[in-house]
Amino acid sequence: MNKTSKIVFGVLGGLILLGGIGAWYASTAIDPAQLAKLLSSSVRSATGRELKIEGPISLSVFPKIAVKAERLSLSNASWAKAPEMLTLKQIELDIKTLPLLSGHVEIDSISLSGVHAYLQTNAAGKSNWELGDGPSVAVTPTADKGVVEASGDSSFIDIEKLALSDAQIEYRDALGQKSQYQVRNLSFGRNGDKTMLAFNGVYRDLAIELTGKTGLVSELLKQWDSSAVHFPVDLNLVVNKKTLAIKGAMKKDPKADAVLDIALTSKTFDWLSLGAKSSKSASTNSASVTPTEKGVTRTTSPYLFSSDVLPLNSLPKMQGKVSIDIAQLELPGRKPIENLKAGVLLQGNAIDIPRLTFQVGKGTADLQIKMSKLDSAAPTFQLKGTTKDFTLESLLASLDPSSKVSGGNMKLALDIQLSGNSLHQMAANSTGKIQISIEQARMGTNFLNDAGDFVITVLDSMNPLRKKSSETVLECAVAY
Repeated sequence: MNKTSKIVFGVLGGLILLGGIGAWYASTAIDPAQLAKLLSSSVRSATGRELKIEGPISLSVFPKIAVKAERLSLSNASWAKAPEMLTLKQIELDIKTLPLLSGHVEIDSISLSGVHAYLQTNAAGKSNWELGDGPSVAVTPTADKGVVEASGDSSFIDIEKLALSDAQIEYRDALGQKSQYQVRNLSFGRNGDKTMLAFNGVYRDLAIELTGKTGLVSELLKQWDSSAVHFPVDLNLVVNKKTLAIKGAMKKDPKADAVLDIALTSKTFDWLSLGAKSSKSASTNSASVTPTEKGVTRTTSPYLFSSDVLPLNSLPKMQGKVSIDIAQLELPGRKPIENLKAGVLLQGNAIDIPRLTFQVGKGTADLQIKMSKLDSAAPTFQLKGTTKDFTLESLLASLDPSSKVSGGNMKLALDIQLSGNSLHQMAANSTGKIQISIEQARMGTNFLNDAGDFVITVLDSMNPLRKKSSETVLECAVAY
C-alpha cells in the first residue's frame, strides 16, 4: 500500500471514528425527559392536543436517527366522550440523516403497535380527528410562486415504510351508534416506483384482506395539485376467502377533479354491509326516542322507508368510469345475484349508469340509473328498466325463504323519478310510471294473513271461501 492510500484510509477511518464518538455522545447527552417535553410542545402547537409519553424514550443518531417511545396517548376533543383520541403501546421511527441537510424529511420506517383509536362525530357534524391548524408559513406578496412551490416540495415528509399491528378502531356517530374495526396487520412500503400494500383485519366477524400494489403514495400526495399524476392500482380485496380484483388507474391534473378508470371483477363475492348494526325499534306504530350522551337523540322512524339521511354529499367528486363484472354476488339471507354487469360513469356531483344488468334465478333485469345533485339537500334519481322471466315465487323466496307462494310469472316495466336525501323522502317525492303483470299464482292463507287487516278485508271480499281453504289462487293481476 503506497503512502497516499495510507493517508486516505487513515483520514476516512478517523472521520468514521469521530462520527461514531459524536453520535454516541449526542445520543447519551440528550435527556429523554426534555425530548418528551419538546415532542409534546410541538404536537400541542400543531394540533392543539396534548401528547403524553408515559413510557421510556430512546434515541440514536447513527447511522440514522431512530426514536422509540412507549405508552403514548393523544388527548381527545373537549366534546368527545373518551378522554383520549389515540393510545399507542409503542412507536418506532427511523429518519434518514442526509436528506435533512437539504431540508427534506425522509422517514425510512414507522412502526406502530397496540393502537386504540376512539373516533367520533358530534351532532354538529364535526369529527374529533379534525385537528387544529399548525403554524402557517408567511409568504411575502413579492415572493415568486415557483420558489414557494419548490420550497413546499422540499419540506415534504416522505415515508418509505409503515407497519401497523394490533389496532382497534372504535367509531361513534352523531347519534351515538358504535362501530368497531380490528386491524391485525397493515403495511405498505416503497418498491421501486410502486407502493406495496398488505392489510389484514376483521369487521363484524368477517376476515378482510387487501393486498397488491399501487403507484407511489408519497408522489401522489406531493403532486396532487401541483403537477399531473398517473396513479395505477392493482389490488385484491378478499372477504370470506372470496376475491374481488380492483384494477385500473387514477389521473389527476392540477386544480381539476381526479379521473378514475377502474374495473371491479370477481367470480364470486360476498356483499359486505359497511353500515353499523341496526338496533331494534321499540315500537312499529310510533316514533321512539332513545336518549344518548350530550343531548343527542336517536329517533326510530315510524315509516316503512327509513328517514335516516343518506351520506350522499360525502361521496368524493370524481370523473371517469368504473366497470363492474361479478359472476355471483352473495347476499346475506337472500338468493345470490348472478352475472352482475354495469358501467358507472362518474361526473362530479352526478353518477350515470347507462346499463345495469343482472340475473336472479331465471329472471333477468335491464336497468338505467341516473343520480344528480348529490351534493345538495335534495338529490334527484331517475330509474328506468324492464324485467322478464321473474316469478312471484322466486321474488318472494329471495326475500323470505319461508314464503308459501308458487308460480306467478311476472313482467315489470318502470320509469320513475325520485328526490330527497333519505329513503322516506324519495318514496314520498316519487313520480313516474310502473307497470306490472302477474300470471296465475298460488298463495298460502297463512302467508296472506301476515299482510295485515286491510289486505285480509280486501281478500275476504274477493274470495269469501278463502278461510275454508289452505290456499288462495291468484288468476292474474295487472297494475299500472
